[in-house]
Amino acid sequence: VSDQSYYPLLKDTFNRLGIGYYLPGDLSLAQTRSGRGLLLFLELIDSGFERSSVLELVSYAPFDFNRLLNTPLPVSPALWEQLALEAKVTRGQEQWLTALKRLSSRLLTQERETGESASDKLNSLDSFIRFLARLFTEAAGFTSLDRWSSFAAACLQFLDSFFVYDPEQEPLRQCLKQLGQLEVCREKVAFIQARQMLRQALQTIQIPAGSFQRSGVNILPLSAASGIRFKTVFIPGLVEKSFPAIPPPDPLLPEQERVALQGVLPLRHEQLQRESLAFALAVNSATEALVLSWPRLDIKSSREYFPSLFVFEAGRALTGIRPPLDQLPALPGFTHVSAELHPGGPEQALSVEEYDLACCASLVSPARPSDYLRKLDPLLQRAVRLENARQSAKLTPYQGVLTGSGSGLTKSISRFKSSVSATALEEYATCPYLFYLKRLLKIKPTPEIEEMVPLNPLQRGKLVHRILELFYRELLSRVMDSPGYPEYSGDLLNRISDEQFARLEKSGEVNTGLLWEIERGRLRFLLQEYLTWELTHAGPLSPYRFEASFGMGFPDDGGELSADSIKRPAVSLSLGSEETLYFRGRIDRVDRGNRGLRIIDYKTGRKRIKKDHSLEGGTALQLPVYLLASRSLFGEEDIQWMEACYIHLTPGKVETVTFDGEPWDQVKAQLVSVVEILYRGISRGLFFPFPEGREGNCRYCDYRAICGPEVEQVFARKLADPLMSEFLKLRDPAVEGS
Repeated sequence: VSDQSYYPLLKDTFNRLGIGYYLPGDLSLAQTRSGRGLLLFLELIDSGFERSSVLELVSYAPFDFNRLLNTPLPVSPALWEQLALEAKVTRGQEQWLTALKRLSSRLLTQERETGESASDKLNSLDSFIRFLARLFTEAAGFTSLDRWSSFAAACLQFLDSFFVYDPEQEPLRQCLKQLGQLEVCREKVAFIQARQMLRQALQTIQIPAGSFQRSGVNILPLSAASGIRFKTVFIPGLVEKSFPAIPPPDPLLPEQERVALQGVLPLRHEQLQRESLAFALAVNSATEALVLSWPRLDIKSSREYFPSLFVFEAGRALTGIRPPLDQLPALPGFTHVSAELHPGGPEQALSVEEYDLACCASLVSPARPSDYLRKLDPLLQRAVRLENARQSAKLTPYQGVLTGSGSGLTKSISRFKSSVSATALEEYATCPYLFYLKRLLKIKPTPEIEEMVPLNPLQRGKLVHRILELFYRELLSRVMDSPGYPEYSGDLLNRISDEQFARLEKSGEVNTGLLWEIERGRLRFLLQEYLTWELTHAGPLSPYRFEASFGMGFPDDGGELSADSIKRPAVSLSLGSEETLYFRGRIDRVDRGNRGLRIIDYKTGRKRIKKDHSLEGGTALQLPVYLLASRSLFGEEDIQWMEACYIHLTPGKVETVTFDGEPWDQVKAQLVSVVEILYRGISRGLFFPFPEGREGNCRYCDYRAICGPEVEQVFARKLADPLMSEFLKLRDPAVEGS
């Protein structure tokens, strides 16, 4: 081979056809599993044991887990990765072991409380912890090494102790032994320098694929042909200006100047002589047959290629005269290889792919190639159906439309009717496909744990809610029976905040450190800002109830109510279709005074309700549902008016959005109208995606990878489908009208 860029093509072709081959310098030692595994381990030692790096090592390196852990049970690195994410590990040996042990304790507690077995996870956790403990112990010994011999011996010991033995590791072991001999030149060496030298050595040393003249076809550079004999020799890639290559002119030293130096520097024409000699040696190494080939077309530019001058010289050797280009096909032994994907009939195919394509080409009407391929591969048939469904103007099951009795939704819808939260309906109004994945299929995305984010939005929201609940409860238990706040309110809020921060730290749910200290300061400032806002906007109402729940114990299967639910039953809402929904929920705070109630719901996330007294197309149902529940929970008291509001807590400002509960008949009619549309879509099995623009629903959605990048185009293609009409009128009349 004159051009080494042919190596990957030849390797791939021979591998597909099952033909063995020998290739010198196929891979570097750094590309082997053992070599790269060793380098990954050494990189961990001073990198802080980041989660991604540890999991890459565990997944790639050829660890002998059964011997290391003294167990016949199989080990699943994929499950280990999931457990590391559940444990919220980011980096650090201590955090790895502490977080995994804490997760084990939590799973044991859940197993005792729920009765659901977690043995698979617990067994995997035990194996993971024991493996990491041994790995960390081994890594600790490398940091004190300061001699070439001790570094090489430690690497060899690591291979022997941790990896499955493979004869292909011998070149790696020889490299390590030679590295240890550098001590003759320099006795002392730092660990980082030794690791760098090892990496360079492993990247430089090449190992062959197969055995020379024993493994099948020998793939060799032209320079290796001297003095070797083969029955058949193939020389591909004989393209004009490529082989022999035209040496570029030297702009600093012209050819005449080189000649004047009388052999001190090589001349351009000498390169042609060297390549001619290499070609002649390769030709002479063939004892029975010689095959010369060249491509006729550049697949990138469609530019026509012309054969090398060596091809014309081969023609001269055969016929005695140098043939012109148009006479090359007349040379003895010339064969034209078709550029078609298959060579002809199925009997001429060299691979499964060529055979299938040849069969498709030989079909007789009315048979079609698509029919043949679909019967051959059921997965292809499903993929074709999926693509056709995407391209059609109608909604299909591939877009979450599961109409008909065979959809299997009856049981799920029944459970939904008996116990529904306002948040669940808001999710359907936001995106029906989101509701389907989260609420019906119950797919739980595993969030990526980032060290730069001490608290995720859910954790931050729960923490703020808990602090404010405890703060107001303690105020009520003391003297707060009027709208005013005592002077010690700020100190009390700080004390409760610090107690909850400490509890969170002790639970291990947050990674402590500088970033957590910054986050604590931000939250403390946010809460004090809110208290200042409360003092400024204090009216005739005082905090009265906190975390008032209703229907929280309502059974999913429609069975008997729990004792807790009998006390605070679910709130029913009768729809115009003679259906009844039962709502459950928890009200953050209820204020009372002046013969009225104010329902308060705290918001700390990125979602913003923008308009007062609006259901926002079904995406803001909590306040009217809470008003409905409050009439049941507190209706027997002397209450003449009600209102509800969202309080958005953001650094620097507090924003409120109000929903007036009067006149109630109109509010309830509006709620029934919106909920009925949402429930009708759910009961009919309409769970199509609703992307709502690039900056809309998909930007922060946990399930956007499932929908893929083309979800907006698919949605736009199906806007005219009548099944989407009612939903679009509710959510965005402008989109529906277009």
